[in-house]
Amino acid sequence: MKKLETILKDDFQREAINKVHQLYKETIVEYREDVNEEYENIHLSENFQTFFKKAIFSDALNNYSDINWYWLKLIEKLVYLIYLHEELVISDSEFELSETEDELFNFWHDSDYAKSFLNMINESKDLLSTSKFHLSLLEGQIIGFFSLQIDQSISFNEISYYNVPELGDGHNRLFNSNSHSYFNLKSNNPDRFIFKLSSDGEYITAEKETISFNNKVQPLDNGVYLHMSSKELDSDLDHFKSKIELALSIIKEANPALYTTFINFTKVIVPINEKGIVSYSMQSLPGFSSINMFERDFLDLLDDLLHENGHHYMNHFLNVEELLIEDDEKIYYSPWRRALRPVRGIYHAYFTFYWAFILYKSLYLATKENMIKSYEFSEQQMNKIMLRTLEEYFMIDYCWDDLEKAFEDNKITEEGMKVISFINEDLKSTSKNLVQEIENKLKSQSIIDYEKVQELKNHLDGINEHYHEAD
Repeated sequence: MKKLETILKDDFQREAINKVHQLYKETIVEYREDVNEEYENIHLSENFQTFFKKAIFSDALNNYSDINWYWLKLIEKLVYLIYLHEELVISDSEFELSETEDELFNFWHDSDYAKSFLNMINESKDLLSTSKFHLSLLEGQIIGFFSLQIDQSISFNEISYYNVPELGDGHNRLFNSNSHSYFNLKSNNPDRFIFKLSSDGEYITAEKETISFNNKVQPLDNGVYLHMSSKELDSDLDHFKSKIELALSIIKEANPALYTTFINFTKVIVPINEKGIVSYSMQSLPGFSSINMFERDFLDLLDDLLHENGHHYMNHFLNVEELLIEDDEKIYYSPWRRALRPVRGIYHAYFTFYWAFILYKSLYLATKENMIKSYEFSEQQMNKIMLRTLEEYFMIDYCWDDLEKAFEDNKITEEGMKVISFINEDLKSTSKNLVQEIENKLKSQSIIDYEKVQELKNHLDGINEHYHEAD
């Protein structure tokens, strides 16, 4: 059986999902074993420790959910931060950080609190005190997220909670994503992204308003939920629903296995309307895709849905297996960015852009066989389908030699190569006659798009020659 057939099979995907679920349960058990009434940590506030000793034993944490996984990742960040504080060595140099100071600085620089951290440290010049202050904010985030999303039965003092736009939160809306329901605040501050939360163990208040998640979101026909982040976007709800349902019906007609793959890994779509913000997702929040519904055309929507789903799929491997031995050495050429990238960048691109290739190839073949009944593509759209099939084919194919070299240099593990080898096998099994057929048809229908493909092929040939000269 080819790896392609395996990785698109439902039972293979469910096995990957079950491994993450098992890892989650094992990790929760470990935390529960480590915590007892006598446990104290000098780096954590008394308020947080009291809360955590109760929260970690909540029945709501017994089983995996995407939301529980996200909370677990917040805890792991806190554990790592405590380790950095315990190992911190203050440099004697006025101009150079110690290794642990540098690690602590980078932790915050790469975090959601980067702006606040940099502003404070520029004023105070005190890394440790600035880190301690932001550690207290992370404590509050863990408490607030647990109470809003998982279990609101534990009381806590007032904390600052940063909304999570990837859940659908906005300036006047907070979501409970386990129940797919939301609460609208009466007060309307368009610049607000921090909420003051407190709880008596029965009711949670946000900005002194008692939260009740009474507004229920109804799933789409395929079971996926749309989380609208504001009252202003609600007027687009029906339009978004129809567009996404049509997009998924086309994917299902063109390639049923591709549709099943989407349903297995994407659970929530959060439409976004921010100029210049492309669709995205987070490794720490499986199943939630933030999709730009305003600056992209209809084919882009199909592409974006599957691209972010590809990230979710890959993250299931990344969360369980060591796929890469990462470093920051930018020595691998990315055809998508036309720039050198570290091994992580090229590896992720290879996996996630594959889904665009199989999408557009499937659309081309399904249209050719008259398999798509729910939609009729225009000539312009067909030109784009052919163009994108060829672009992704040549760019993905180009990267394989670099990935093999990275494997030889011990930057990709054996498991990491297994995960992506199916893509190479699929490209090798793609008929050269089919590629030539698409090129010829594109040339006859859109010489401009055909020339784009020729420019790409010439560019990649030139990059290859440059590399060979360097060798």
